[in-house]
Amino acid sequence: MTLFLARLAGAQIGSQIGSQIDTSSIAPHRYLVLYRNATIPGDAESRVASAGAHLTRRNEHFGIAAVESTVPEDDASTLRRLTAQPNVDYVLHDRIVSAHRLRLQSVTPASVGVNITGQAPNPSTPIGRLPTHGTILTTLPSLPSAPPPPPYDTYYTNTPQGWAVQQVGGYGNNVPGGPAHGPWDTTMGKGVRIAIIDSGVDQTHPDIAPNLALNLTEVDQSAYPSPCDDGTPQDQQGHGTWTASLAAAAIGPGTGQVIGVAPAATILNIKVLQRMPAAISGASNLANQCTAGEASGLLSWVMQGIEDAIANRADVISLSIGATADLTTGDGAGLLAAFNRITYAATQANIVLVASAGNDGFDLSNPRYVELPAQSRGVVAIVASTNPSCAQNVTPGAACTPGPVTLPYYSNYGAPLNALAAPGGM
Repeated sequence: MTLFLARLAGAQIGSQIGSQIDTSSIAPHRYLVLYRNATIPGDAESRVASAGAHLTRRNEHFGIAAVESTVPEDDASTLRRLTAQPNVDYVLHDRIVSAHRLRLQSVTPASVGVNITGQAPNPSTPIGRLPTHGTILTTLPSLPSAPPPPPYDTYYTNTPQGWAVQQVGGYGNNVPGGPAHGPWDTTMGKGVRIAIIDSGVDQTHPDIAPNLALNLTEVDQSAYPSPCDDGTPQDQQGHGTWTASLAAAAIGPGTGQVIGVAPAATILNIKVLQRMPAAISGASNLANQCTAGEASGLLSWVMQGIEDAIANRADVISLSIGATADLTTGDGAGLLAAFNRITYAATQANIVLVASAGNDGFDLSNPRYVELPAQSRGVVAIVASTNPSCAQNVTPGAACTPGPVTLPYYSNYGAPLNALAAPGGM
């Protein structure tokens, strides 16, 4: 588990991919109601209806209800009516959560031949019929030798791409590519359940499928539709698959090319983001917009995802989301209160929550601002550290040379984070 926590920085910060809550982007007519004592009243549905809205989700672990307004009126009036109801602490706008686009390019080793199209039958060959004439063979024909088994784990065993995994202790148990003995002699994460709350995972990926035990989606396209995603648990953007592979990509024959920090851990896929079309100036082709798009979803989906992680006995929750909240605003203070309530409930269920500290280069020493959920109650915040084999040098065209491990320029920082550092950068 510890290995996974450290490696998360590479997934979220080192590759400079992550999700953020855009605090200027709200979901119209949708709200989150936080009730006192973290308890949703039994008659909450009728109370919400009296305010001209209807309750769409009850998150009992957190005492938070998702609500949609049914009255076409100004936003301030709806907020005022909901806030005035008994036992309500806060009413917040539901918000749109967006993930930076992850660009993936297939890499095929030169020594491996891959047939991705299949071979069309010879049109002159009768299909489904036995031959009626020709030479009768009296000896077995000479058959070609069986092809070698496909390579596996080569990015870890034969390239520098496994540096971050090894840097945090992902080695041992006589696995080629790293020191023969180390933490993997003791454990590879077997029995640990890691909830990936993200854009889903590719359930057919050879590094994901062996460890995948749960496929859920919180996506409700009636609330936030997308022409680029079908809303199923399958990852249609790439971000969640990447994060899951860094945490727990499987090891051994028949798997993919990478090894995760905890390669025997169990993956719980809880999809809360869907691929959305990109806003490309002058572009009218939906296919191009979807290709360039990133994953987005609603904050209420993330909240439901954490509740389902609790219900499915997660040991670790990966939250590749983050936003800087201004505590001098009502919404900023409400967001902190909401996240504190959610993350505390998860820690009370003995779950370790891990979140990126963010990659905006912000100094969070100013108490006016907090990074969420990294600075939420009970969350382990992770800042990035650089690759000692490739010292940070932002000069264009700079060569990769060894150097000291430092905080990279893009990572958020500041003592209030109380963060751990783990490999990021390249």
